[in-house]
Amino acid sequence: MGSLEISGPEGAGGTGHLHLKLASENAAVARKAFSLVKGLLHTSSEVTVERQQRLRRANRYVVRAIVPGGSAHPMLHHLGLLDRRGAVTGSSPSALIGRACCRRAFLRGAFMGSGFVSEPKHPYHLELVFSRRELADQVIELMASFGLRARVAARKDSFLVYLKDGEQIGQFLNVIGAHRALLNYENVRITKGMRNRVNRLVNMETANLAKVAQAAVRQREAIEKITRTTGLRSLSPGLVEAAKLRLDHPEATLEELSQLSSPHVSKSGINHRLRRLVRLADELAEDPKELADHPT
Repeated sequence: MGSLEISGPEGAGGTGHLHLKLASENAAVARKAFSLVKGLLHTSSEVTVERQQRLRRANRYVVRAIVPGGSAHPMLHHLGLLDRRGAVTGSSPSALIGRACCRRAFLRGAFMGSGFVSEPKHPYHLELVFSRRELADQVIELMASFGLRARVAARKDSFLVYLKDGEQIGQFLNVIGAHRALLNYENVRITKGMRNRVNRLVNMETANLAKVAQAAVRQREAIEKITRTTGLRSLSPGLVEAAKLRLDHPEATLEELSQLSSPHVSKSGINHRLRRLVRLADELAEDPKELADHPT
């Protein structure tokens, strides 16, 4: 996360010095800010490291610079960092972000200063944090110009612009030119997707096997019940064969029972006979009782 503070004794048009302070938990962002201050504002700056006592206790890199009055102030106004009164603005001038390349650069800077993206192995989440609602709304509009459907949420004294779709997050990384991060992100995301697909297939296959096993147990119980009551001799030859196949091969699938049948009976035929045996058993009581011959 990052923050920018600009303070000074005089407003716009004054010749007093302005004090600029940029803080970030990212060392690379601090180095970039250091070089930009030197190159654009033509002033020296210093970087200090502060140890945070709350939350993750990460290092906080602070870039401080004194911006001389006169020549540097118009640059800050042009960048949209100061309004006419010399106060920090809540958004950037539309003239600076009219072209696609400028919008990309703006979003890149916003993400470097206040952005966060979770590892794709976890639930997909990208967010940018802003202290002003108008800036958050502006970023949402800029993201929308690239087909990104971001949302904003208020949290205490800040506003979160976020994406929760993996494909959209990858598209955002592409927009801001984070191609190396995008490749790493997509590699993990693809691996995660493949793993989830394999897990779904395994779960589906496991469920199917469980159903087959339960059906086989139900069929054996039905055959045993018929044997205890009326006996298998009361059944037609086709049902007798199906009953013996199931008893001899309790874990076989319908396809395997079909291949074992002689003369050959199709898979659907075997299934029909076994279902017929279950229905007959449901109709029987436990005491012996004559059963009429049943066709296949």
